[in-house]
Amino acid sequence: MRLEGILGDKRHKRAFGDFGIVFKGEWVYEKQFRPVVYVKEGSKLHMHLKLLFADAEKELIDIIKQRPPDDAFPYMSYTNRNVASQFGASKYCKFLSIYEMLEPGQNSWQREWRAVQKMPLYNEGSTQDFIKSISVPSWDNIVMTLKFKPENVSHFVAKLSNRIKLKACLPEEYKDKDVCWKMYT
Repeated sequence: MRLEGILGDKRHKRAFGDFGIVFKGEWVYEKQFRPVVYVKEGSKLHMHLKLLFADAEKELIDIIKQRPPDDAFPYMSYTNRNVASQFGASKYCKFLSIYEMLEPGQNSWQREWRAVQKMPLYNEGSTQDFIKSISVPSWDNIVMTLKFKPENVSHFVAKLSNRIKLKACLPEEYKDKDVCWKMYT
């Protein structure tokens, strides 16, 4: 796939900045990145997803109704495909897997590829507490960010006027990587 001019898009610059990293295709494949599906409200796809969700949610509700009324654990199935799978809500589990790759149609200009974590991340406190907990050194070990090495990087992307500056700022292990002004993959 070849993407040109994405950094020239003003919306992209406002949202993500003037710089980018382009990873090698084999690494993207190995890490199971997939293209995001952009769903336009009212489209055929949107209508099919609504039907899929309704059917999957009915399955989940039927399963939850069979559990003791004070058992809160099955309710985690609403946001956790692993728990949904444990309770036998296979349709809902499948729906959550699809949902992870969806974005509203108005974001289609982003052309995002996404990899999702196999296991969900839980936060028992407030969002502010969670942010504080990951803002300390080694936060990347807590949040399970996807790590990459120099050999996983194809090249970097910057505005034409920033290419030399970015190249000079790269860590030593990335100095052999090209800095391009267009994104090619």
